[in-house]
Amino acid sequence: MAGNSLSSLLRAMQAGPKTQGWAAVAAFNRTRINHLLEQQYINRFSTSNFLPLFNGEVKSAVANDDTVQLKNIAFSAPRLSFPNASLSDAKAVLTMNFVSGRCITTRQATARGQSLLADINIIESQGSTLEVVIDLTMLEGQVDRQGKVTINLSEGASFVCNLVGVDAQTNLQLADLLK
Repeated sequence: MAGNSLSSLLRAMQAGPKTQGWAAVAAFNRTRINHLLEQQYINRFSTSNFLPLFNGEVKSAVANDDTVQLKNIAFSAPRLSFPNASLSDAKAVLTMNFVSGRCITTRQATARGQSLLADINIIESQGSTLEVVIDLTMLEGQVDRQGKVTINLSEGASFVCNLVGVDAQTNLQLADLLK
């Protein structure tokens, strides 16, 4: 990332304040912040303050008679990365693996019933992920008195998943459902 070298950052900062009206800028090491996210994920189990299992369904845009149903979906601890970080394009990616649950695809075969097309038990080693692409220029975090930062990911973020393989349209629908 030549655009983010120490010398280029120092030159940019010498041109004037880069805090966009804030009094300070905080910098975090990616390894450290991911460790903190993992610790918060683990700590939430002791307080029963974790993400509940997710359930929902979407009608397939490709085959109108198909329905994809998610049951008891659990996610891993989130991981944060900055794959294309630059001063002009401040984006972060929050990634969570699908850890467990079921993905059931059915087809309305006749007026009397449905046909089962697939019933997949989700395991983490399958590599399915939910990615939240966060536009940091669009989001405004809130800091409480204890210094905890809260960011509402439902705004200024796009969701992407790869749960149903190469079916891009259904993956988009599932990502929107998970949002």
